[in-house]
Amino acid sequence: MSINQSMKDFLTEAYTSNYSRNIFDLVKVGGLSVALAKVENINAERVLAARWSGKNYSQRIWKNTRLLSNAIKQTITAGVHRGLSIPQLSKMLDNKMQSGYKNAVRLIRTEMNFVNNQAHYDSMKAAEVEMYEFISVLDGRTSQKCREKDGETFLLSEKQTGVNYPPLHARCRSTVAPFIEGASKSGNRVAKDKNGKYIDIPASMRYADYEKVYIKKEKSLDEWNRTNQKKVSSKVTAESKIAEIFKGLAASDNTTGTNIGKSPVKLGEIPDKNLIRQTLEYFEKQIVNSNVENAIVITSSNEVYQCVGDKNNVNSILELGDKLKGAYVTHNHPIGSDGDYSFSNDDIRLFTNYGLSILRGIDEKFIYELNRNPIDLDIDNFTIDDLLNNADKFINRHVSVIDIAKKLCIGYRRWKR
Repeated sequence: MSINQSMKDFLTEAYTSNYSRNIFDLVKVGGLSVALAKVENINAERVLAARWSGKNYSQRIWKNTRLLSNAIKQTITAGVHRGLSIPQLSKMLDNKMQSGYKNAVRLIRTEMNFVNNQAHYDSMKAAEVEMYEFISVLDGRTSQKCREKDGETFLLSEKQTGVNYPPLHARCRSTVAPFIEGASKSGNRVAKDKNGKYIDIPASMRYADYEKVYIKKEKSLDEWNRTNQKKVSSKVTAESKIAEIFKGLAASDNTTGTNIGKSPVKLGEIPDKNLIRQTLEYFEKQIVNSNVENAIVITSSNEVYQCVGDKNNVNSILELGDKLKGAYVTHNHPIGSDGDYSFSNDDIRLFTNYGLSILRGIDEKFIYELNRNPIDLDIDNFTIDDLLNNADKFINRHVSVIDIAKKLCIGYRRWKR
């Protein structure tokens, strides 16, 4: 069996095992509703094919093998030219082999971290978890990158491996956990003190505070508890924050005939990016039943705009110009429009031309989303009967957009409301 196939089998088994365990934990421990279904091999194939660091796992393995092979050849050639003895040459080769072994271990550990965390991602998506928390290992070996990310929360739809989702680097040990807004974090997490001894610390403590309390001794645990309690007591849900921010500014107020086709209207600003998805969903509830298209735009600087169009278009969105770059957008497809229960070609062009971070659509039956994560892709597994019975209604355009997303290396999914 080749090295490539052996690694593939090993990583596939790791993905399948981790996915099943995560689903079990989400259902039994987290109380989330998700079907305990058989893990299809196609999911693992999709993960292993992902080019998360410029290459997929197979290309990284063979690059590592070629580098070691070339290093050995160069060592032998250089040794012969220098007239080294057999013992000297053997020692040089031994050093090279040790280096190659260390590189192989580093590669395998990094690939395992990637596969296991992808299983985390797929299980959270199946359970419709919206946000995740970055979790670093609490000891002195943790990289600065991972220390800074510990305890931070991100939208699942904005996951970027190597940026805000582990692995962030070679030999990365970080992982993630589902984050539920408003849920209190109780219990303990494992860490090491300054002497390397395992200890239990509060589950809600982040790396920066762990270092101050247990390593540098700059703050006592009682001091941290008092500060943390104030943060917890002042915490309010994302929904109530959004409702307060946009109090008296309902999107439905702008859907009258006098506003159709007019310039974008600024509705306000959100304080941080953790509220982006909840803000989009807040306004989707208001625009979904409108008889004309509405677009809600959250710019990269957190400004919120509404654009109103006609039954099939909302062309006024283009007036935002550069504000659209990297923006988060949602819009509705009215009943009887040309929406076809998925994205139009104009929608996809808007997403690609302006480099949108997320584009969502909503109609009376479905919600759909384009994002920048090519792994987040619906699978075209419709049967012939499905296609024959619903080709002109619910499936045809959806299948086409799956194919387009594959070619553009972007994420696309659709789910029932």
